[in-house]
Amino acid sequence: MISPIRGFGLLLFAVALGGCATRSACIPAPYQEARAVAPLAIPEGLNAPDRSTAMRIPEPRGAAVGRIANDPDRCVIEPPIFYVEPGAPNPEGLPVRPSALAAAGVPAAAPGASRVVREITAFLNEWASAWSQRDADTWLLFYATDYAPSGYAGAEEWRADQRERFLLPATTRIDPNSVSVEPRPDGSSQVRFVQVFGTGAEERRVVKEMILVPRTRGATIWRIVDEQIVEVL
Repeated sequence: MISPIRGFGLLLFAVALGGCATRSACIPAPYQEARAVAPLAIPEGLNAPDRSTAMRIPEPRGAAVGRIANDPDRCVIEPPIFYVEPGAPNPEGLPVRPSALAAAGVPAAAPGASRVVREITAFLNEWASAWSQRDADTWLLFYATDYAPSGYAGAEEWRADQRERFLLPATTRIDPNSVSVEPRPDGSSQVRFVQVFGTGAEERRVVKEMILVPRTRGATIWRIVDEQIVEVL
């Protein structure tokens, strides 16, 4: 049971947080009121401290600074959005946030690709990365919870089989130039792409087809509801 004093403290803390969230950026913050002070007077017989790294407060550059600070139309309350997450709604056609895979050298969608193709290419790259890292828990999250291909009694049997397969090392990647997306009337998308297994002389390539369904949980994300190899290259 929370004591009355502790409960009152929590209430004050919540109010303080609420004030931080709603405070306008046009209202001067305490640090903006800081001013330089006269140097310390060093008593006779003591060495002066090293002031080479002391912070110096610059002087305001002109009266325009004050006008901008007091003009609500020119105050930045929230930073602008430059990217959207892969699979998230994007009515303004913003660039999709570069995947962490890009830093690891995973190729992105071909230049000029549509927004949906870019989003789904990022989704497939993440799917392939989890597959190559043999991270079964993450990889299975890309599939609908009831997904079970033919030959399996149900989703649980298929998932258990995949976990056993993931105990063996293997790698895969997506050819980003091969991704094609065909939206369907029910809101799902039919996706075709070339999946590459292994490297060098042992490389194998197949054309794979997936049906992706958008799921909304705070942001629109994709889930695989059907998957099949349509051609071995």
